[in-house]
Amino acid sequence: MAKTDSPPAPVAKVGLFPRLLFATWRVLSRSTRLQYFLLHRLNPRFVVGACAVILDDENRLLLFHHPYRRIHPWGFPGGWLRKGDSPEMTLVREVAEESALAVEVVGPLTVDVRGDHATVEMIYLAKFVGGRFLPSAEVTEMRWLSADDEIPDAMTPLQRRVAARVLELATSGRLPSRLNV
Repeated sequence: MAKTDSPPAPVAKVGLFPRLLFATWRVLSRSTRLQYFLLHRLNPRFVVGACAVILDDENRLLLFHHPYRRIHPWGFPGGWLRKGDSPEMTLVREVAEESALAVEVVGPLTVDVRGDHATVEMIYLAKFVGGRFLPSAEVTEMRWLSADDEIPDAMTPLQRRVAARVLELATSGRLPSRLNV
């Protein structure tokens, strides 16, 4: 067999500071509490929210009017996660608190990370279970949107895209468990 002359694989050069950092981290591995404390202090923080694309038996999508949102007052129901809550718990709680409606969370559709606002928005699919809408300080109106209706301009661009895609797939019976928007 002929031997080929190939150059050696490049080796990343690591400076003194990263080497010291890695060595320190290795020593700290004896205390995971201390590692998590440092991770929490040294990394950027994000606010995590969950919202739901809620469909009824007629494949209509539920929208809420949030009076405190000036630019995009119409949107999916949802809220910010509290410490110890799962996104599913947050959605069920927020929908009930804001509207007195009941939903069942089916599963996640997509996630949007906004580094410029330090937010992570998880969008879930949910089914309308029941209840009678009662306005609140956070939600003054609700409406059901069908595939034939025009999607309101007063929604965020992401939620407009998600609404259009979900309505398209739901009416054709092809709604997947995850969504690419």
